[in-house]
Amino acid sequence: MTQMSWLSERSRNGGIDEVPLPDPTWGRLWLCGKHFVGPDPHGALARTAAKAIVCLNEGYELRGRYPDYVEWLVANGGTRCGIRGPTCTHRPSTSSPNSSTH
Repeated sequence: MTQMSWLSERSRNGGIDEVPLPDPTWGRLWLCGKHFVGPDPHGALARTAAKAIVCLNEGYELRGRYPDYVEWLVANGGTRCGIRGPTCTHRPSTSSPNSSTH
């Protein structure tokens, strides 16, 4: 037994969950994290029979642990297999109704 073999998949890599969609003709939607996809994006696509991965992580969040995944995202950017999500600035919008302009 390896040191981590007793851990469940969710404990090792965060796991993957299917998100129910209102209409089955829309296809299927899966939610998972970088620890599930990063080591093997092709395997993640195959396991879910998915046609695309949408990555919402910034490159700096992936580069240290999953440099091959970053390269895969760059190589497949704009295709059906490596779609980068919008950049998140982690700052509130200045046009938000709740933002202060004082």
